[in-house]
Amino acid sequence: MKYEVEVVCERMGEIIGRMKKARIGWVVYDLNKRKIGRIVDLFGPVSNPYVRIKTSKKPTGKIMVGGDAKWQRRRIIRNG
Repeated sequence: MKYEVEVVCERMGEIIGRMKKARIGWVVYDLNKRKIGRIVDLFGPVSNPYVRIKTSKKPTGKIMVGGDAKWQRRRIIRNG
């Protein structure tokens, strides 16, 4: 399942966005399926939280959190 990130603010090396569903550690991709960063913080209302994404590359176009939740969890456990 893929979730689109609604970008609210973009700063050097960081993006603040809004999502319907998010977890710390999820990998974020652009539309070209390039890994651009990872979610490092959640804040705001639980139903539609803001996310802080630490970026390693400048995104081109929309940004998405890709893959299903099980795949994302395995990545977090291995990397964490």
